[in-house]
Amino acid sequence: MADEDFSSLPLADKIVHKSWKARLQGYEEACKLFPTLDAKSPEFDKFTGSMVKFVSDSNAAAQAKGLDATLLFVENADSAKRVAAELTAAIVQKCLNSPKAAVKDTARDICLMLVEIERGDVVLEELMKGFTHKTPKVVAATLTVVESLVRLFGPAAFSFKPLLKQVPKMLSHTDGAVRDEAKNVAIAVHLWIGDAMKPSLADIKPVQMKELEDAWAAHGGVPPKPERLRRSDQAKAEAATEAPGAQAEGAEDADAAAATAPAVDAYDLMEPEDVLGKIPKTYQEEVEAAKWSTRRDALQSVLSLAEKPRLADGDYGDLMRTLRKVVAKDSNVVNVTLAANVIAALANGLRKAFAGQAAQTTAVLLDKLKEKKATVVVALATALDKLFLCLSLDKISEDVLAALANKNPDVKKEALLWFCRCITATPGKQLTKAFLKAHVPPVVAMLNDTAAPVRDAAAEVLGIVLKRAGDKLVNPYLDSLDSIKKDKINACAAAASGAAPAGGAAAAGGTNEKKPAEAPKPSSPPKAKVGSKAGGSKPGTRPASSRPKTAPAASKAGTGGGGGG
Repeated sequence: MADEDFSSLPLADKIVHKSWKARLQGYEEACKLFPTLDAKSPEFDKFTGSMVKFVSDSNAAAQAKGLDATLLFVENADSAKRVAAELTAAIVQKCLNSPKAAVKDTARDICLMLVEIERGDVVLEELMKGFTHKTPKVVAATLTVVESLVRLFGPAAFSFKPLLKQVPKMLSHTDGAVRDEAKNVAIAVHLWIGDAMKPSLADIKPVQMKELEDAWAAHGGVPPKPERLRRSDQAKAEAATEAPGAQAEGAEDADAAAATAPAVDAYDLMEPEDVLGKIPKTYQEEVEAAKWSTRRDALQSVLSLAEKPRLADGDYGDLMRTLRKVVAKDSNVVNVTLAANVIAALANGLRKAFAGQAAQTTAVLLDKLKEKKATVVVALATALDKLFLCLSLDKISEDVLAALANKNPDVKKEALLWFCRCITATPGKQLTKAFLKAHVPPVVAMLNDTAAPVRDAAAEVLGIVLKRAGDKLVNPYLDSLDSIKKDKINACAAAASGAAPAGGAAAAGGTNEKKPAEAPKPSSPPKAKVGSKAGGSKPGTRPASSRPKTAPAASKAGTGGGGGG
């Protein structure tokens, strides 16, 4: 029996014909037609609703050609964006279980092209639905496609946040092939965001973590660049090369602009966790109790809630009022340290959302720096560092200047060291003439303080300012100093960058620094964490120098002894 002739049928009839041979002819015609059409052509609209059938054809030969046509459709038709979710879902269900490698490869290419046309988040969402497929083979194939998307496009094309929730589950899958593909995804993600993904893997098996860490190390620490770009990024790159004067250097600049991976903060990948709704109803009563250990336990209960990477926004006013009161008034060093640790945890977990409370808290913490117990000072300094995550120099300057007028030398010294760390963490362009005029003279005055640690800390600040703002802006404030003080400031400036000073307080010319200088730590590095039970006093050990070489780590204070209460 001769083959039936379908050539006279319209294309629209062929692609829905009951005969697979007719559909195959229709798909072949579509492959020729789609590249010739304008992206906004109404001809594409005739096929948009049928594209899912192209990838789901029950005949293997027709399906393979249908996938080829679908790839050309997605590449050329604006309307393809409207069916991205449906196409991806159909690919998961009908293509990724195919025994033919060519079918799976083309299906993957369609997903990649959908990401290229700006539908990355939709594609990833539909692919992740395949992680729950009853057939492990499909789950593994889906992970293979996801790995390609992550590796080739990076986080500019879609958010990694939902994927990070699923990777640990896939690493614990019962099927070995699925676990292997999940490992590949974890490696690809780590290439882009580094250790920012580690918190999401906290619950996987130690042996798996070791395997991942070895694989990460083998890939080195070279920042990747996308191998494929979204259409919008392609347009930016083309515009950069076509700009006037861009012929010589435009290609390189465009490549750098379009192919640089955006910085990823682990904080942005975390789900906010509630604190306020979980605080015990007895907290207010207990934190004001006469017995110091009752107050301690109340504070510890809040600390355990607040020590999360990211916290949910809310009205923290009442809680912060009690914490500030404990810092200012509680005579027990354990409770003061705990309150400072809670403040640090809240600032770390809320960041800019905590700015209002942070601004009301810095003065209280600075005043308490007169405390002699080293563990308390460390906790206060750590809390101040965390508060600056929520603030800026102009928001803390008034409190710092007030602390410099304090009669207690420890308050002045620690306030200066904190100010130094804050300046180091601030972009140099914010060290304006107005800022320098308001803040350098009071710090210069501290060079004549009767306490040597205060004088040393003042020199630290001026050294950082000199290095960041440059001689031209800073020298006028230092001209009246004697050579000993100038040399000390120059030495601090040199130590901050690890190099000999280029100029300095006594020299002419600019020394504007592009890279931030290193900041001094609090004078007592954190050692241990406050426990929930009372214990003996374990004060930290103060180093001989107040000028460590690296910025302070975010950690908790050690256990203090029980005082009055």
